Amino acid sequence: MVAQVYSYRRFSSPQQKFGGSIERQNDYANLIAEEYGLTLNEKLVMTDEGLSAFHAEHVSRGALGIFIKAVEEGLVERGSILIVESLDRLSRDQPMDAMHQFNELIGKGITIITANDSQVYNTASIAKDPSKLFISIAIMIRAHDESLTKQKRSVAFVKQQVRKFELEGKGDVAGTTPFWLSRTKKGFILNEHADIARDIVTSYLSNKGLNTISRELYEKGVPSPQKGKPRWGITTIRNVLDNKALYGVKHFKLRYLVDGQQVVEEYNLSDYYPALITEDDYKVIQTKKKKKATSREAYGDVTYLLSGYGKGRSVCSKCGQAVGSQLQKQRNRKGEYTQSVMRLHCMKHKESADCCKSFKSARLEEAFVDSVSHKIDGRFLTSFADNAHQESVLKAKIEDVEETISNLVETLMVVREPDTKAQLQKSIVSAEEEKRELQNQLTAIATSVISEEEALKINELKKAALDIRNNDERKLLKQIMIEVIDKIVINFEKQSLVVHFRNQDTVSVVHIPVIDIYVFVDEQVKAGRQR
Repeated sequence: MVAQVYSYRRFSSPQQKFGGSIERQNDYANLIAEEYGLTLNEKLVMTDEGLSAFHAEHVSRGALGIFIKAVEEGLVERGSILIVESLDRLSRDQPMDAMHQFNELIGKGITIITANDSQVYNTASIAKDPSKLFISIAIMIRAHDESLTKQKRSVAFVKQQVRKFELEGKGDVAGTTPFWLSRTKKGFILNEHADIARDIVTSYLSNKGLNTISRELYEKGVPSPQKGKPRWGITTIRNVLDNKALYGVKHFKLRYLVDGQQVVEEYNLSDYYPALITEDDYKVIQTKKKKKATSREAYGDVTYLLSGYGKGRSVCSKCGQAVGSQLQKQRNRKGEYTQSVMRLHCMKHKESADCCKSFKSARLEEAFVDSVSHKIDGRFLTSFADNAHQESVLKAKIEDVEETISNLVETLMVVREPDTKAQLQKSIVSAEEEKRELQNQLTAIATSVISEEEALKINELKKAALDIRNNDERKLLKQIMIEVIDKIVINFEKQSLVVHFRNQDTVSVVHIPVIDIYVFVDEQVKAGRQR
């Protein structure tokens, strides 16, 4: 590989994009390549649009970061030239950090040439004229100070708008607007896309997974808010569900430097937007998302009910490692397809062959579904029924209070000032009382009896889900079980399992090989049943 000329352009605002700097720099890069007898590398013409050099985003997220990594890994040859408009395009970070980056590039044999003043920076030029080093530091200090001044103005404006909103209920903090809202002269209003966001929320609260929601939106012909993308991405749907604007809150973090240290201030402005849902619904959504973290709704057109619950939630009893399912197609001697067989694998054994062999798991899955179905509240199928929804809200609130208590206790352990300690202890007692009250309300709802209609719906879902071809029903059952099951421990040698529920109940599904049947025991009610 030979030395080449590389061109780097960065602009942090659209106005800079339409100036003449890019064309000027392109012409200059070609001129430098000709002068030094090198080839202009047109495959890595680096442009960072909308990335700030003051926050070093162009290094952490942009093309310059890729170039620096390529230099570090030796993919860019020593003696190569990097063209930049000026040194302040290279970095507006804190001078010490900017200088470190500058020295690192030069130390790797890279020559930096600035297009605005034709200055050449490399080991030889700086050794010949050390004043170049002082000039470069001065440019970086000036660039950082200019950006710091702009930042102070921006931060002051945002804080002024926050105060105005808190005092008058008016104020535009700026920032991006969610797709279901529009900005008008009188404030924000729900627009024609509000029903899309509402449908996403309703589907999720009805125990539909993100993949299912994405597919249904595509089938309805609802385009993604991301231009040019007809299908909704999982991340896009997740971002909708995460957005506090759903219940009217403007949430943002204000980051700025004070004496070289980054300060982060978090804001939650209530009633900033018109609400699409209640705060209680939002909390339920976040609780559901935590429970489903790392779980897998389906694999293609197949939903597995004994695996895919997330990290550490469906494991081998012998090694404690993950369990995986496989639908294996079987063929006869003529190579003709005969049937599909579901098998369960210990993933450790599958990789290293030193644990438990796989086995056909269809009958165990059937016994598992039968054994846990009586633990599923039929109101899950009508998530907005009063009791079921209120139960979800209370659980979400309890989790919030528990997190608050944990944070208060952590703070109490490091605080020394007596008055602050006393206030923290008072807050902990208050939070504990709130938690007890919420738990009492939850107990009252949980002990209520479900209707015959709800029990029938669960039974119908169970029967449909036992047929692997009914993927929609299996997905729905899987989403419900993700919420109620904490862990499944599978004994491969005995082809049995133990289910641990989030409410501390335990169900064992045991295979009796002598008579080839499965029985299950509910360790809460101590009752057995044969299958």
